[in-house]
Amino acid sequence: MSERLFLLDTNVWLDYFLGFRPQSKAAVDFINIAIERGVRFCHAVHATKDLFYLVSADYRRAVMRDKGEVSKADAATAAKTAWMCLSKMDELSTAVGCDRSDVWIAQKQRCLHGDYEDSLVIAAAMRCNADLLITNDEELIRHCPVAALSVEDATNMLCEERGLREPLS
Repeated sequence: MSERLFLLDTNVWLDYFLGFRPQSKAAVDFINIAIERGVRFCHAVHATKDLFYLVSADYRRAVMRDKGEVSKADAATAAKTAWMCLSKMDELSTAVGCDRSDVWIAQKQRCLHGDYEDSLVIAAAMRCNADLLITNDEELIRHCPVAALSVEDATNMLCEERGLREPLS
């Protein structure tokens, strides 16, 4: 089988990096299995800014909950954590650029759904000719004009192809 390219949505990366999220274990398992199967990953370049902001904000929110305030040192640690996540993302995945043509495609997706960020993800999947878009956004999967699967379904597909492990239930 030839090498495949999967575009991972921001929510998959957040699940991968933030272990408390409900889909975290599934995202880690999926990425590890896909790597074992020789799948290459990519992501929409705008996902990096979203990931950085959300990881950093989540860290600061947890500190605020635990300590009642966020010190300068805590804020610096939040940023350092977000930078480390971006570094790992860059190690595992290739960023897919965005230009005016992607904005045009995203605008044309409006009739399918109103989520502009999802439309940019679709445009990125189209730009790089991804074999699959992997997301846990059920609405995006339902309306996506490119092949899209959930993390669970993609993991099951990879496992069934090789018969190496029982699919996730």
